[in-house]
Amino acid sequence: MPPAADPRQIELLGRLFDSLLRDGKLRQPVQWLVSRLQSAALRLLLNEPTLLDGYHHPLWQFLDRAAFLLDRSPAAQAHLTSLVDNLVAEPRQDERRYQWALERLTALERHQFEQRRQQFAPSLAELERTEAGLAPPRDAVPTTLDVGNLLTVPADLLDTPGAHGDATEAERWLQAQRPGDWCRFFLQGEWRALQAIGSGPRGELWLYAGDDGRPWCLRRGALQRLRAEGLAKALLPRSLLERAARRVLKDLAPLAE
Repeated sequence: MPPAADPRQIELLGRLFDSLLRDGKLRQPVQWLVSRLQSAALRLLLNEPTLLDGYHHPLWQFLDRAAFLLDRSPAAQAHLTSLVDNLVAEPRQDERRYQWALERLTALERHQFEQRRQQFAPSLAELERTEAGLAPPRDAVPTTLDVGNLLTVPADLLDTPGAHGDATEAERWLQAQRPGDWCRFFLQGEWRALQAIGSGPRGELWLYAGDDGRPWCLRRGALQRLRAEGLAKALLPRSLLERAARRVLKDLAPLAE
C-alpha cells in the first residue's frame, strides 16, 4: 500500500491548481483542461505522494503538452475532451495511466500535423519544384523571404543577448529543424508562432504556417540570419506547474515575514 499523502501536500496541490485557474494569461481552453484534471490529480497524489517532487511526472508532461496543443490549435479540444474524460473517469490514478495518455496525445499531435500538411500540400509541392529548378514560383507558393527582403529589425531587438550569434550555431539549428517543429520568428514587425511544414529537396526553401493558416516561405539564408540575430527561437511546451509554483511562492512570501 502506498504511503499516505501528507496533508500539506494536498493543500499545496490545491494552491497550485487554484493559481493556474486564476491565471488570466491562460486561454479558456487551457483553463478548461486544468479544471478537468484537478480532481484526478488529487486522487493521483493519494496514490503517489512523489507527484510534487518535480516537474517531470507524466501528469505534468501531459498537462503541458495538451495545453501547448490547445494554444496552437483550439479545435483540438474536441479530440482532447474524450481523452481527458477517459482519464478522469478512471477510479485508480497512477503513473502508467498518464504514460498511456501521453502516447495517445502523441498520436493526436501527429494527426493534427498531417492534416495541416495536407492543407498546404499544393504549396509544398510547388516549393519543391521551384527549388529543384523545374518551375518558377507560382501562386501556390507564398512570397519568399530572403535576407534582402526581410523587413528592417528594430535595433533594440538586435541588441538583445544572443544577437549576432555565430553562423555555425545558426546552421546547426537549421539542420535540426524537422517538419512539425514550432518556432517563434520576428517577421514583418512582430513575433509569430509558425510550424515547419516541410522544405525543398536541398533545404534551401522552407515552408512554415502560422496559427492563422497563413503560409510563409523562407530561404535558408533568411532563416540563418534570423537565428543568428536572436529572432528565431524554438517554441516548446512550458511547465505550467513551475509557473504555478512561482506564483504560489510569491503569494506565501508575505506570510513568512
